Amino acid sequence: MFRAFVFIVLILSTAFPNVSTRAATISTDSVASGQFVVRIEGTLDAGDDKKFQSLVGNTEHGLILLKMDSGSLRAAIKIGNIIRARGFMTAVSDSSTCVFACSMIWIAGSKRFVASNAGVGFYIFSLRNLASAIGEKDLVDDYVDSLDLPQHAEDTLRNVNSDELSYLSLKDLNIYGFDAHALAEILDDPPLTVPGRNLPPSVKPTISAFAAKGLVASIAAQIKPCYMLPTTDPSSLRIVTVLRIHFSRDGNLSAPAQLVEQTGLTPTNSADARRLAEAAQRALLQCVPLHLPSDLYEGGWEDIEFVFDPRMVGK
Repeated sequence: MFRAFVFIVLILSTAFPNVSTRAATISTDSVASGQFVVRIEGTLDAGDDKKFQSLVGNTEHGLILLKMDSGSLRAAIKIGNIIRARGFMTAVSDSSTCVFACSMIWIAGSKRFVASNAGVGFYIFSLRNLASAIGEKDLVDDYVDSLDLPQHAEDTLRNVNSDELSYLSLKDLNIYGFDAHALAEILDDPPLTVPGRNLPPSVKPTISAFAAKGLVASIAAQIKPCYMLPTTDPSSLRIVTVLRIHFSRDGNLSAPAQLVEQTGLTPTNSADARRLAEAAQRALLQCVPLHLPSDLYEGGWEDIEFVFDPRMVGK
């Protein structure tokens, strides 16, 4: 069992622009290491930034794991702006070459990661020409200027007049000042534990903390439309309700959710505690079955404690 807090992980995947491509599709998935992801596969098209915006909602401080090559420059830059505003980290996954539009997304990360067998190619000269061709001559340079990159990296991108930065490894990226880190640093998280609770082995999670955080992001997104707050005193929005939820494999409840605790109670708002607990219970009943990855069921979402915070989930 784990205590649920919101986090989200994304994978973007596409093909080289000079080979056969397919439109981007967005779906939840899990990778072999057990990390939960949202996968975007295919070519990044105009308007995919809107899909990205809708997918991440109000989530902050997640990881964007890239396995794409190119696509719409405008969409990539809009996605990059969202990444920068939300504080997302970015990473290039195993055996990937992140070039053209992909590189514009990668540089936006609050912290940037690259797999040991991956590389980043900027092709700034070609990107500038592309921007000019679509009538936005300064699009790339203005975007780079807005990212507050390390000065050495910014100087590198501003002054390059060719496509010489076609493939940079992790070591090369740091030579050019991009302050990149090994992808293993963030994917090798220890198993999740619940502080202050002595859980028997049968309910201790067997998935990683990173996978659990991403899993909760999906649960939160599916429950949010059903979480309708009662009319209460504004101080009642500080009441946080924790439910223990047992799911069956088909995403339905296998037993009624149990109230674990409520925090944020005061003499002023305590009369609303029961109503907020009922609102949380009602949200579950109205939104099941949830659609979650079957390989993360055992030791994952089969038995969780979910935190309903009115200030986070909203009406």
